[in-house]
Amino acid sequence: GERRLWKRTPEEMDIIRKYSWLHTELLPYIYHYVVSAHKGGRRLQTPIKIGKYQYLFGDDFLIVPIYRDSQIREVVLPDGQWRYFFDDREVLEGPSAIERSFSLEEYPVYVKEGAIVPLDVKRAYTGLGDYTSKGYVTVLMYPKGSNSFTYFQPDTLEETHISYEQEKNGLRVFLEGNTIPHILRIHSERKPKKVSLNNREVDAESWNYNRIENKIIIKTRADQGKITYAIVF
Repeated sequence: GERRLWKRTPEEMDIIRKYSWLHTELLPYIYHYVVSAHKGGRRLQTPIKIGKYQYLFGDDFLIVPIYRDSQIREVVLPDGQWRYFFDDREVLEGPSAIERSFSLEEYPVYVKEGAIVPLDVKRAYTGLGDYTSKGYVTVLMYPKGSNSFTYFQPDTLEETHISYEQEKNGLRVFLEGNTIPHILRIHSERKPKKVSLNNREVDAESWNYNRIENKIIIKTRADQGKITYAIVF
């Protein structure tokens, strides 16, 4: 099709801009796998045997390329629990096959339940933050049991170990190593009763609960060492 951007419609340009920014926002996640592959570990893209042309993007994303001129696409979910990335309120059980229509501004991308995804958000195009997110590492979390992820500072390779553990009536989130200003976007069906940082309750100006997106959002400058959040429901 037409590849000259100046020949695109305004609607198409908005979509191209959104996905260009999403690619840029995902660079911290992508860079983790650049380091991993360099050390002989997991690479960024891994083809899988189920579903036509499907592949895993890191450990946490299922990508289902659209390869023909149709809005309808069959998606074959691998084993585990998945969420449609652009409307992540519903959990889908795998293995299973689903067929659905995708609008022009969306794409078959599924994120795995349990994922930790660091992002570099500077604009509001993707809905994952806005201009006030600049200077912070935005971390998406879909808690399930426990999990961890190592964030690598691109220019210094300093490491920040990000992890969480679910508890009976809450969640604990840990950041260890190189301190980074961060915004946690934690998926939750419930609003917390209390959020604490290193055993001190966080004031209402530093966190909020988005009922539409089902997200706990915590913003911290993090000018200290090991960080432990305790989220009580």
